[in-house]
Amino acid sequence: MKTTLPHTVKDHFITGESFTLTPDPVHGFLRTEPQPQPEQLDKYYESQSYLSHDDSGNGLFGMLYRTIKKINLNHKFNLLKSVHPQAQAVLDVGCGTGDFLNRIKGNYKTTGVEINTKAAALAKAKKLNIYPSLQAVEGHYDVITLWHVFEHMPHPESTLKKLRSLLNPGGVLIIALPNFRSFDAGYYNSFWAAYDVPRHFWHFDKPSFTSLATAQNLQVIKFLPMVWDAFYVSLLSEKYKKNTLAPVRAFLIATLSNIKATWNKEYSSLIYILKEKND
Repeated sequence: MKTTLPHTVKDHFITGESFTLTPDPVHGFLRTEPQPQPEQLDKYYESQSYLSHDDSGNGLFGMLYRTIKKINLNHKFNLLKSVHPQAQAVLDVGCGTGDFLNRIKGNYKTTGVEINTKAAALAKAKKLNIYPSLQAVEGHYDVITLWHVFEHMPHPESTLKKLRSLLNPGGVLIIALPNFRSFDAGYYNSFWAAYDVPRHFWHFDKPSFTSLATAQNLQVIKFLPMVWDAFYVSLLSEKYKKNTLAPVRAFLIATLSNIKATWNKEYSSLIYILKEKND
């Protein structure tokens, strides 16, 4: 059954403002409209609950986020080793407070990009090399990672072009994105937390991201699931709906989403492994 996509989605997280999801006529991904101007962005991130920019945070959602993050750090490290066993230099774009880079820095030459000054300061306190923007990055890298970051970045075509230019020959891009074709996305519809408008400028499924990547001379060589994301996203979605027994309901929906995804491969979030086409 085809997923019915919402036309209008609210910023349930901070402002309550409404935004439109408009399909891109070329690639088919969804565009958040209107998109905030750079000088407007701060108000959409001004929350102590925005956990990727903070090393603190309490409550059920903070606890769940950090538990899943710890599990994912080891998973990401093992994934990095498997997709490029000879890698030496790693760039993490949108590195937040630097937890991933801190986890792997004993094994690789690590560099990060983080535009949020508070998060960047926390990352630098861990003795990490951090650039303030992707445009400022110098050098070349064997692996470049974007863990739920690409959807926050303006100009997806030029962003992919820049990322490709930073890869060493044989290099690998690892990009994690929410998947609006997942069961939990369809179930929660306009309340699906992973739409996260307007912080997420773009919303992808496998065909639309593959089309975008192909246009930038990049080949998706593998799709991988992020099964834990369904639980966090479902719990936050239940919070937005103000449902009773939210943790129980979220657990059931996330479990069902992952079960369905074992056969249709439409997980709540997907990891895309990409290489240049001529590699």
